[in-house]
Amino acid sequence: MDVIKTADIIYFSGTGGTAKVALALEKELIKNNITVNTYELKGEFKEEIQGDLLIILFPVYAANAPKSIDEWVKAAAFGKGKKSAVISVSGGGEMIFNTACRLSTIKSLAKNGYDVFYEEMFVMPTNCLMANSDELNAMLLNVLPQKAHKAVRQIITGNLHTKKPLIIDRLITKVMLIEKYASKLFGKHLTANDDCNGCSLCADNCPRNNIIMKNQKPVFNGSCVICLKCIYSCPQKAIMSKYIKSFIIKEGFNINAIEEKAKSIKNYQPAKEAAKGFLYKGVRKYLEIEGY
Repeated sequence: MDVIKTADIIYFSGTGGTAKVALALEKELIKNNITVNTYELKGEFKEEIQGDLLIILFPVYAANAPKSIDEWVKAAAFGKGKKSAVISVSGGGEMIFNTACRLSTIKSLAKNGYDVFYEEMFVMPTNCLMANSDELNAMLLNVLPQKAHKAVRQIITGNLHTKKPLIIDRLITKVMLIEKYASKLFGKHLTANDDCNGCSLCADNCPRNNIIMKNQKPVFNGSCVICLKCIYSCPQKAIMSKYIKSFIIKEGFNINAIEEKAKSIKNYQPAKEAAKGFLYKGVRKYLEIEGY
């Protein structure tokens, strides 16, 4: 592969985990004397991508990429063989349900003239269903620079680094496409209770521009992707969901607060102890590869 001099990072992030992965990769690319332009997919995106390398990052939503990624890839200029990498970010890691999460994005990029030679899964603190322990979150944040360094070394060498999804996961990704439609229903049935003070933080920061303010109250429309940013970032904790309430962590989720708390945790159990059980299989493997 030709020497990479410039790179574009395109990412979508709801509650901030993917944004931190994008920043870690950006830092590593810069260390390798590569000029980097990093763009967050938020609202209407019109930036022109001109780098030698394209890196796309996204959180895994229902075994697939978020709709914002699908929309960008389909609208992107023809790639003309441009080298590309696709990196997913999840709380569960590379395991059943998740192994085919990048497949649709890779196929769409290839159809649009991009040469996808690298794919990988990063793991960050989970923001739904059940909260990780403080120790496990600290381990995941601590290993991030190491993972980013390894990924960038693999990318700049240009060697093929792709994965073979489980057959069942190929089917799961198709079935779970229904979530892209269900998310509209989820979004339309979000409400703000009387604790809402009309600060408009939710509307200002929604990555889908799905929220507008009327009479100092948020109104939720049909472009939601269930990123949960509005729910977790509301300072009044006033936004509630009519559906799948168990999906939301009761204590809330703040990646910056998690990162700050992680700084005080210096000693870790082995990954096999900190990430026990089937649901943590992918997380455990992700950490053990790096010696945890």
